[in-house]
Amino acid sequence: MSEQSHTKDSLITVDVDDSLIQYKQMELNSLLEVTKAINMNSSSENLFKIYGFILQAQMKINRLVVLYKEDNDWICVHQIDYNPKVEGMISFDEKWLDYQDAVDLKNSDLEIKKHFDLMLPILHKDRPLAYLLMGKVQEYLNETVSNRLNFIRTITNIIVVAIENKRLFKRKIEQERMNREMELAAKVQNMLVPNILPDNDWIRIDAIYMPHFEIGGDYYDVIETSKDEVLICMADVSGKGISAALLMANFQAMLRLLVKETNDSLSTLVVKLNRSVEDLTQGERFLTFFVAKYNKTKRTFEYINAGHPPPILFEYGDENSLQHLTKGTTIIGAFDELPFIKEGIVENIPPNTNFVLFTDGLTDLVNEQGEFFDEERIIEFVKNQKEQSSKEFNNSLLECINRFKGKTVFTDDITVMSLQMY
Repeated sequence: MSEQSHTKDSLITVDVDDSLIQYKQMELNSLLEVTKAINMNSSSENLFKIYGFILQAQMKINRLVVLYKEDNDWICVHQIDYNPKVEGMISFDEKWLDYQDAVDLKNSDLEIKKHFDLMLPILHKDRPLAYLLMGKVQEYLNETVSNRLNFIRTITNIIVVAIENKRLFKRKIEQERMNREMELAAKVQNMLVPNILPDNDWIRIDAIYMPHFEIGGDYYDVIETSKDEVLICMADVSGKGISAALLMANFQAMLRLLVKETNDSLSTLVVKLNRSVEDLTQGERFLTFFVAKYNKTKRTFEYINAGHPPPILFEYGDENSLQHLTKGTTIIGAFDELPFIKEGIVENIPPNTNFVLFTDGLTDLVNEQGEFFDEERIIEFVKNQKEQSSKEFNNSLLECINRFKGKTVFTDDITVMSLQMY
């Protein structure tokens, strides 16, 4: 009888050992399946499908939600037997950050205990990457919930860290792509800015170009159309990056082609440029544009202002000579046909007349007191200057800008072109 009892006890022991072996084999198979999926670079969606199957079918967790931190928001990336639209969206509670280990929600004051029994923080280097909410946990193969939690924590950590690594790798690839794009855009931009500006006995030009980032959206150009005439222009395209740089490169190419191969009036030139930009961008991008021709023999300054900040024409020491060049049309590229266009002309330009052209990055500059370097400040600066060369004028303006802004940073590209007509 004793032997029979002993035999019966032995059988019971074997049964228990078999169930433990079965459970451990299931854990091992699950880990192998997850590892294989990670090594095959499976998508995050597929990894969560495998993970959900393991927890529901093998761990007997019949309700679960995985909250994952993406940027600064906690989002639901996987759920079983919980429809946020029906049950009410789970909102992350900062109280969760106080927990470093599994939480029996029944004994907590957390709102989620209405729907779940357990909460498991998933940490990586003491930083929470995810939270696993579990409910309807069933007994399984005589394995306690506590023992199962160790495995659940392990496999969840593997999944979440793998997805976090995929996210970081994707971000790295995206950053490298953006860096390459910016490098290419910068090269394109450098090709748009003239290296040499006229400096002779009848005209002197100097420019300031200060892009906000490595690549800006401003463009300026000077084209000598004859021995007596020069074309001056400046543009500011909406947006930044390679698409803006490529648009500006196309714009420059079209402008130079039209100027070199035709003898169009400024009005015709601007109409053709508008049509070209609108065709390219379908109205999704636009640019402000100022273009002028100075003829030294006729002493005339013809211009069109297409939505650009009005440049200033002036003589040192004569406040009455100061003129704002406003005539023209609206911005380039926003409309199929320009709604209106008018050429401006200044005649009988006296010797030593000066001209300053700039983008709105200058007038949008703000100091520490929240004041703008607006048009009035530019006029005041011009009036306070004694006779200077274009280079000296720009150097003085740079000093003035830096004094004005103090410790504030530039928020946009700043481009200035100064011109002296002798």
